[in-house]
Amino acid sequence: MSEGARIGGRGWAAAGILAALLAAAFVSPPAADEAIPPLRPPRAELPPGFWEQHGRGVALSGGLVLALAAAAFWRLARPRPRPAAAPAVEARERLRSLEGEPETPVSLTRITRCLRHYLVRSFGLPIAEPTSAELTALLRRSGGAAAELSGPVAAFLAECDRRKFAPGAGAGGAAARQALELIETAETRLAAPLPPRGAAAS
Repeated sequence: MSEGARIGGRGWAAAGILAALLAAAFVSPPAADEAIPPLRPPRAELPPGFWEQHGRGVALSGGLVLALAAAAFWRLARPRPRPAAAPAVEARERLRSLEGEPETPVSLTRITRCLRHYLVRSFGLPIAEPTSAELTALLRRSGGAAAELSGPVAAFLAECDRRKFAPGAGAGGAAARQALELIETAETRLAAPLPPRGAAAS
């Protein structure tokens, strides 16, 4: 290496040192207020929120409330059963619908069954489907208006049984009208006030 190159290299090294010294002299150290503040301790972990803690319970409670509301709405909106008609009203409607039919064994059976149902319900008889003999005996043992009807009822049922086995069909409406007359008689007797206890003895 030539002497000039060595001198040039030393010059550049000296210039670099001089620049570093000047930079260190002019650059002031950081002020106290510009220093990095000390780090705060880490915060605790955030607790779970309301929906995280109670979301499932709220959903179950809401579903239960909706189910109860739907059940209440269905119960209120469904058609209510009609109250049972009075025995006389129901018997009259059925017998009047049978007045125009020919007196066949089928129609006569319907008429006598309708009369039996009326008497059972009106007088509170213990047998729901009594035979003619059972019905007559129950009416006779019941006393009062029921006992008074036992004879006409027995005669009517016997006549209907005779017509069932008679040849040919009779004119329509006769048996139904007779059953209606028996029902009107029973209603009149039931509506009449009971006599005093001493009246029968005297």
